Amino acid sequence: PSSTASSPTTTPAPLEELIPGFRITNYTLAREADLSGQRTGNRTRISAKGLPGQYAWEFLCSGRGVAMQGTGVTLDGKYVHYVSGGGGFCGRDKNLCNCKGAEFAITTGVFGSTGRALTENYSIAVDPTVIPYGSFVWIDAMKRWFRADDTGGAIKGNHIDVYVGTQPFVFNGETSV
Repeated sequence: PSSTASSPTTTPAPLEELIPGFRITNYTLAREADLSGQRTGNRTRISAKGLPGQYAWEFLCSGRGVAMQGTGVTLDGKYVHYVSGGGGFCGRDKNLCNCKGAEFAITTGVFGSTGRALTENYSIAVDPTVIPYGSFVWIDAMKRWFRADDTGGAIKGNHIDVYVGTQPFVFNGETSV
C-alpha cells in the first residue's frame, strides 16, 4: 500500500513493494429495481424509520439490500443510506433481524466511512488497521491503483472490497497489493 498525498500515476507499484495474499472482492449499490421480491419472493413494501413513503422490504432489509451494502438507489432514483439498528443480520440469507428497528436516511450520493464520495471501480473498502484510509493501493491482478475510502463489517485483515456501483466486476480472488 502507498500513502502518498496526491493521486498516483499510472506507473505500476515496484515489484519489491508488493505484498502477497490479499483477498479481493467487490460491493455494489443496492438497487430497488433489482430487489423488490425477485430474489427472496418477499414482495412486501414497508415504511422505515427516517424515510418518507414505502419501499421494498428486500431492498432495505435483505442480505443484498441497503442494510448490507450501506447505500442503495430507489425506484425513483433517490439514494438511501443505512444509518443504524436492526439487530444485526440473521438467518441463512443474512437479513436484518429486526428490520422495523432499523433507521435509514435519504442522502445525496454514495459515501464511504471516511465521508468521501465513493467512485466506481476506484474506491475500496479496507481494514484500516492494515491499510490506512486515504492510501493509494495497487491491486496487481487488476493492474491499477485504487484509493482506500471505506470499510465494512466483513473487511478484516488482508481483504479488500472494490466498490463497483452498478458496474460488473472483473476480478474476484487473491493477489498482491
